[in-house]
Amino acid sequence: MKKLLTSMVVALLAFSTMALPVFAAEIAGGEEFVFPSTQVVNDDYYVGGALLNLSGKVMGDLVAGGAKLVVEGVVDGDLLAAGGEVDILGTVADDVRVAGGEVTISGNIAGDLVVAGGTVNVLPGSIVQGDVLVAAGEVSLNGLVNGDVNMVGGSLSLTGTVHGNIDADLEDLRLGDGAFVGGNINYTSTNEMEVYETATVVGEVNYTQVQVNVDLRDFISDVIIGVYLMKFLIALVGALLLALLLNKGVTGIVNTGMKSFWMSLLIGFGVLLLMPIVGIILLVTVLGMPLGFVALLLYVVWLIIADILAGVVFGSWLFKVLGKGKKYLVDWKRVVVGVFLLTLLGAIPVIGWFLSAAFFLVSLGAVVQFMKGHVMKEMV
Repeated sequence: MKKLLTSMVVALLAFSTMALPVFAAEIAGGEEFVFPSTQVVNDDYYVGGALLNLSGKVMGDLVAGGAKLVVEGVVDGDLLAAGGEVDILGTVADDVRVAGGEVTISGNIAGDLVVAGGTVNVLPGSIVQGDVLVAAGEVSLNGLVNGDVNMVGGSLSLTGTVHGNIDADLEDLRLGDGAFVGGNINYTSTNEMEVYETATVVGEVNYTQVQVNVDLRDFISDVIIGVYLMKFLIALVGALLLALLLNKGVTGIVNTGMKSFWMSLLIGFGVLLLMPIVGIILLVTVLGMPLGFVALLLYVVWLIIADILAGVVFGSWLFKVLGKGKKYLVDWKRVVVGVFLLTLLGAIPVIGWFLSAAFFLVSLGAVVQFMKGHVMKEMV
């Protein structure tokens, strides 16, 4: 029974680390990665790195993530991108889904544009054939949108053209010089929109005013602070226990994640998405039911461990970057500082969320790789 269980675990570990290459035709990346304009990928393309410049042609979908990402080439499928700063300057033949601290659109998009970001700039000359769905703090829309615009967030400034409707729940709406809206404008805000004299709205304007309830806002703020405080305490206690009781193993996981940061992130992303699907599929088959239970159990355990260790990984990385050591070490100082700062970062919209998610995925990928290596050594 023990041998069977070990074999099942090894099989699942092997699948989780190979899942991305199976489902993606090509994977590439690096600290500073360049995809030249002369290069063509005839299938889907997955890219990760710190600084990415992608000028070539992708015949399938493009999935890319990094600190700074520039897409100047042609994508015949969908584009899924995430990063601190994302610039989409090329042509995409289908939908674009992008998230980042600062997002700039200056190309042609044949499908829909879905954006989540701190600041979003759709520059003059850009064209979106479909709809625009955006959640952001500040949006500047100066290009052409042939569909509708749906927004939730802070402010929207429009000097471009929207042939469809605008539906928005936001703080401020401004129609600048030369703005054109071919449909209706339905918006909910605390302030009425500002309309420049040369702006044109063909349809109706429907405004719903929102009154700010100070007591409710304070209550919500207290609840959010309480949740983050509880999350910090739980993560801190769990991380300290793991670091003290299993220091060698935790140090191994941290080193695995940081020495292969982008690969660990990709593996973590693949495990997060694919593992529950595989487990459910196995559960509905008679022969695969035991393996399905093990898969889902491992999935839950890995998520819990990765969530606890994400702050440890962040703290070890931070101390090394600040010159406090030559190696990725694990001690109580790194644990406390890492968990505390990563919890704070998780409360910062967009940039903080992505940074927290990145270290969680790296931690998850490192846990899977470390456990796979440990199990393989036990079997030898």
